[in-house]
Amino acid sequence: MYKEQVIRAGRTEEHSFYHSIRYKNGDKGVEKRAKRIKPTSERQALINRKRVERTLTRLLNANFGKDDLYVTWTFAKENRPGDPERFKEIVQSLLKALRKLFKKLGLRFRYIWVGERGERGAEHIHMVMTGIDIRMLKPLWPYGFVDCTSLDPSGSYHRLANYFMKYSDKTMKTEGRLQGKRYNPSHGLIHPEPDKPKIRMRKTFSPDNIKVPAGWYLERDTVEYGISKETNYEYLYYTLVMLPDYIPQKAKKQKSPNRRPS
Repeated sequence: MYKEQVIRAGRTEEHSFYHSIRYKNGDKGVEKRAKRIKPTSERQALINRKRVERTLTRLLNANFGKDDLYVTWTFAKENRPGDPERFKEIVQSLLKALRKLFKKLGLRFRYIWVGERGERGAEHIHMVMTGIDIRMLKPLWPYGFVDCTSLDPSGSYHRLANYFMKYSDKTMKTEGRLQGKRYNPSHGLIHPEPDKPKIRMRKTFSPDNIKVPAGWYLERDTVEYGISKETNYEYLYYTLVMLPDYIPQKAKKQKSPNRRPS
C-alpha cells in the first residue's frame, strides 16, 4: 500500500506517490526498508535546493498567468552598483516606484524577484510581476535596459522557477549578499497547501501507468521515479496541467443564474 498526495496550484496539480505505513487486517505495520543513511552536507544542500525550487514553482503557478510579465532589469556597465548594499537600495527604490504606479492604476502589485551577478560583474534583477502596459516600466529604470516578456498561457512555470534558481546559484557564488534569500516574493501571495494524503491499496506504482484525466496533460519533464535517498522508499512524482480551453466538470454543472428551479 502507498500514499498519494496532491498539491493544486493554479492550473497545475503535483502528484506524489510514496510508501509509508501499511494496513494489514486493520493493524498497522511498518514497511520494511533499507537502513536510512544520513545525507552528506552536499547531498542535503541538493535536497534543500529541490524543495525550494518546488515551492517557488507552486508560487508562480498559483499567482501568475498569461496576463503577467517576466521582466529583466539590466544595469548598463557604467551604472552597475557593484556594492551589495547599493544593489539592495536600488531594488527597494524600484519596488517603491512600482507600488506607487500600481496604486495609481488601482491594481494590486504582485511580484517575485531574484538578483543575478555574473563572474564578470554583470548585474540584473529578474522579476515576475503583475502585467501592465510595458511602456510604463522604462521610465522607472534609469540604470540601463528593460526586457519584458508575457508569461505563456500554460500556467505551468517550473522551467521559469529553474531559471530563477540558476540565477540564484550564480549569485551565491559571486556575491551571496545581493539578496540573502533564493528568491523574494511580495506579501499576500497564495501559498498552496497539500491535500490530505490518500491511502492506495495497490502495492506498487509506475511512471508507465500515470493516469491523465480528460482536459489535462502530463508535463513529462516533471516525472521523477526511483528510490528516495532520503527515505530509501520507492517514489513517483509528476505534474499535470489543465488544457487552456478546458472547463472543469464542476464548473459545467453550476446552475445558470436565470435557470428556474425544477
